[in-house]
Amino acid sequence: MCDNVRMISSQRQHLILSRLRTRGAVRITALSKELGVSAMTIRRDIADLADKGLLKRVHGGAVTTSTLLSEPLFSVKSQMDIGLKDAIAQEAIKYVAPGDVIAIGGGTPAYVFAQHLLESQQSSGITILTNSIPVAELVQALESKDVEVIVTGGVTTRSNSLVGPIADKVVASLRVNTVFLGTHSVSIPRGFLMPNSLVFFTSAGAAQGEIVLAVNTLLMQLFTLFSYIMDGFAYAGEALAGRYIGAKNQTALRNTVHHLFYWGLGLSLIFTILYAIGGKEFLGLLTNDTSVINASDTYFYWALIIPLAGFSAFLWDGVFIGATATRQMLYSMLVASASFFGVYYAFHPLLGNHALWLAFLIYLSLRGVVQTFLGRQIMKKVIASQ
Repeated sequence: MCDNVRMISSQRQHLILSRLRTRGAVRITALSKELGVSAMTIRRDIADLADKGLLKRVHGGAVTTSTLLSEPLFSVKSQMDIGLKDAIAQEAIKYVAPGDVIAIGGGTPAYVFAQHLLESQQSSGITILTNSIPVAELVQALESKDVEVIVTGGVTTRSNSLVGPIADKVVASLRVNTVFLGTHSVSIPRGFLMPNSLVFFTSAGAAQGEIVLAVNTLLMQLFTLFSYIMDGFAYAGEALAGRYIGAKNQTALRNTVHHLFYWGLGLSLIFTILYAIGGKEFLGLLTNDTSVINASDTYFYWALIIPLAGFSAFLWDGVFIGATATRQMLYSMLVASASFFGVYYAFHPLLGNHALWLAFLIYLSLRGVVQTFLGRQIMKKVIASQ
């Protein structure tokens, strides 16, 4: 606990930001214990800092604003759900025997599994195939050289994983006893759902050459910029939906959803117009590589569609979370993800990289369409059940 338990709000908030700069993420329970104040006080401080744009609220804590629009950094995710990852890892190492050849995927759950495995007797004489840079570094740091590691190579992601055609070829050429992968969500009835469309987007772009990969990465920054705005409205929808559902105020809930979509549609049109007018000037702010900017002309019109295709899914995500309708969110993600891969593989031989953009925009649109269909039913059921 801090020595000064009576520190004022500004002092607490300064400390919270300091912890974020060093750790990338903070948890409400840990801050409450450290500062000697209630969890509600920490929530108010985090809400105030979020309103000022200095951090992003997440379930149980906050992360730095640098993680708002893309996959969180490995250092950020390593601070989340530590106890759960340890428990999963302890169970998973039971499936490894000395001398096995295994594969370990990227991400922090897989990294924690590797930590526990290398500290156990089961790691004796094993060979690890991995696309995780942290896992490879972990093996190399061992004093004992009884463990061999094979790294796939490829294009790095923010989670320090290696993806792309090089990684694919290495994995396809080897055989292992067991594969250990992290997953974003698990459902026993529906199986495993991994919303890795953006990872696949990067991998598929890399397979088409350096210029296409650079163009796709550049144009995706327009999606990232638009996400900043829509995330703010999604958080507002989450808070208001939860409040009005708790109050059983169906009229206010409907009005909130309607106003969110009025604003969402209006801002989507504004962004589309700005992107159309700004064109290369916008891209020139993001890179000085003229060859990449010129090559982006072929695909730029796909980026113009992003705001109108994607705003609905952002807004419904906020409302669904506020309504605790996470199962329905998984349904929409499942439909959208299946469509993404189906469209890409069906049209890639004919359209090339255009098929990738077509699949991505259908993915965004379908999430919104499915959530719109489910959203009306959810609103009625949630209110009626209270």
